[in-house]
Amino acid sequence: MSVVVNDPLTLSPATFDDAKLLFDWVNSADSLSQKAETRGSIPWDDHCSWLESRLNDRACRLFIIEYRGEPAGQVRLQPKSGNPHIDIYIAPSFRKRGIARRALSELLSRVEERPVVALVKHGNSASAALFRQLGFREDETLSG
Repeated sequence: MSVVVNDPLTLSPATFDDAKLLFDWVNSADSLSQKAETRGSIPWDDHCSWLESRLNDRACRLFIIEYRGEPAGQVRLQPKSGNPHIDIYIAPSFRKRGIARRALSELLSRVEERPVVALVKHGNSASAALFRQLGFREDETLSG
């Protein structure tokens, strides 16, 4: 079931049909440069195994963010170390439109578990500012 967040923004549950799109995004240079945990390109087979695992995990919520009917990014919430962790990627051509903030706000409104953790790579000031705007606070004890 897709949820319209704020016309023209929609969150649609990811499926295995989204594997190539997600693969391209996660391996894009801009994504890899800003990831807190991923260190290099991810091979296709590893990506497919990862995606299948996420899709089969009932505790994981993975959505394709669509803007005016076009895939604009992904947002994921999954448990890790006892807390739900959030991950978001917005394709470069869709940035600076408030898409990330609206998608995150919608996802967070569906989550009862707290605290939600966002690992932000040191120096990624845009992501840090976004999460602060949404009420997140810095906590160095949770990084890593």
